[in-house]
Order: sequence, then structure tokens, then C-alpha cells
Amino acid sequence: MKQSRAVIGGKVAEQMSPVIPGFPGRVSEARFLGDPIDYVVFDGLDEKNIDRVTFVEVKSGESHLSEQERHLRDAVQNGRVRWVEHRVSVEDE
Repeated sequence: MKQSRAVIGGKVAEQMSPVIPGFPGRVSEARFLGDPIDYVVFDGLDEKNIDRVTFVEVKSGESHLSEQERHLRDAVQNGRVRWVEHRVSVEDE
């Protein structure tokens, strides 16, 4: 029962975190993914001038990063991030 409450509390904190003081970005510029990372914040989106992208993983209580979350953190911190423009062919163009 105690663990169940902790999980529910964590889910609530995850969803509410953009409106809680200390969130690293504006609510309007944050996008919830949930998995494998909770939020991506597009800094400058409101001004139509994105100058940084921030990955945010929300944790509460005694929770720790999962193995996958650690791998993602390491990839970002080590610059293993890329941009790809994927074009698709659409009939009637």
C-alpha cells in the first residue's frame, strides 16, 4: 500500500511539475513525453526563437534514474544527439 501511494504520488508530481516553482523551463514551452523521458523543453519557443532544448526527468522521493534514463542522460551529456530531416514522398504533390 505504501509503495502504491508512492507510485501515485510520483505520477502526480510528474504531471504537475511544470507548474511547481523550480521547473527548468516555461510551462508553455514544455512538452510531455512520459517515456523514455518526462519532458522536453524548447527554450525560446514562445518567442519563435528556440535556442536550447532541455530534457527533463521528474523524480520524487527516493526514486532513481532507470538504466534507460541513465543511458539517455549520458548520450545528451556526451553530445550524442543529432538532427535529422526526414522527407516523405506524398502522392499528388
